[in-house]
Amino acid sequence: MAQKRIVKEFINYLAVIIIAVVFALTIRVFIFEPYMVPTPSMEPVLLAQDRVIVNKLTFRFRSPQRGELVVFKSPSDAGKDLVKRAIGLPGEEIQLTADGEIYINGNLLSEDYLVYDQDLSYLEQTMLLSSEQYFVLGDNRGNSLDSRFFGPIEENEIFGNLVFVYWPPQRIRKI
Repeated sequence: MAQKRIVKEFINYLAVIIIAVVFALTIRVFIFEPYMVPTPSMEPVLLAQDRVIVNKLTFRFRSPQRGELVVFKSPSDAGKDLVKRAIGLPGEEIQLTADGEIYINGNLLSEDYLVYDQDLSYLEQTMLLSSEQYFVLGDNRGNSLDSRFFGPIEENEIFGNLVFVYWPPQRIRKI
């Protein structure tokens, strides 16, 4: 009898462990995923090597908004994910001026999140985004590979937005 009880308890514990692992994997794959910021392109908001939580569920219910930090598959480096700020939304005309200003549909974009001691000169360009495209830029414009170089990204390449910095401890905060 004791042996049957031990086997039954083992099976119960094993079932609980399997359910917990399946639950944890489901959360990681479909809802929240830890992510490490790979480059300094988003400084000072995010530093290289910051550990953040990406919400993978948000954009199943709504589209990215201007100013949001989005995570997407790199169009220029297969297998690499990038984090940038959504600047231009689908259907908009984006104009970059040589003196670093950005116009959206003819209106100057105010970017109070930028650190203004950086060189914000751009190659002049104008582009019209399709109904499925986003124009993304890093906050550290002098050190960011972004839509100025690889062009707009498709909405289906965006898989999440940043919600929380959890490492290093002194930088823990909600985004």
